[in-house]
Amino acid sequence: MSFDPVTDALARIAARRGDSFAVVVDPTRENLFAQFVAHDDEAGLYGELPGNDVLPKDERLTEGQQWALKAQGWAGDGDENWHRTWPDASTEAALQQIALDALTALRDLYGARGDVQVQVELM
Repeated sequence: MSFDPVTDALARIAARRGDSFAVVVDPTRENLFAQFVAHDDEAGLYGELPGNDVLPKDERLTEGQQWALKAQGWAGDGDENWHRTWPDASTEAALQQIALDALTALRDLYGARGDVQVQVELM
């Protein structure tokens, strides 16, 4: 997985704000995504990963995978989307870390493979 397109998308929404968002999807898997929002009233970024309620039945997260998400700083109850806030999105290093956090979770815990597609909506 390449981090550059994701980091570039995060930089674009962080600079624009206005509830701009970016969605990273694995085109080979149903409902496998990471989505990010840059709100006007916050300096960082808010992100989500899919919960079991949107994943196909045979791809739902196990209890062990859910514990691993929690250990990585994601919050959730398993069924609803997992979420996380990064308070700083002001530097290239911070944006790279956000991309790394999300893509690592998608790869290691959700089983994403190969390249991802990135969609950006600037508000």
